[in-house]
Amino acid sequence: MNVCFFGNDFRIGGANVVALNLANELSERYKVFLVATNDTEETFWGRDHAGDKVSYHNFAMKKERILKMRKKTIPLMKKFIRENDIDVVFAIGYYPAFYISS
Repeated sequence: MNVCFFGNDFRIGGANVVALNLANELSERYKVFLVATNDTEETFWGRDHAGDKVSYHNFAMKKERILKMRKKTIPLMKKFIRENDIDVVFAIGYYPAFYISS
């Protein structure tokens, strides 16, 4: 099974800490991906705390209005899910859930 944790960025914070702990634990049994829409040098906390078995990807998009971000993110996520044969996606935060809800 392939599992994806999807968020805007993975800066330190409650939901992100829980997501990283889950990702690291699940990576012992499954292939796990950590996907960010717009991580920056200041928010790479998640990438730096992901285990060796967790694959990190960053779309490196600049922050824009929410509807523009959604419009750009949907095809990127669909392609990523298809190319990596993702079975389960955990959306970390409100905006990522909104991006992939269609």
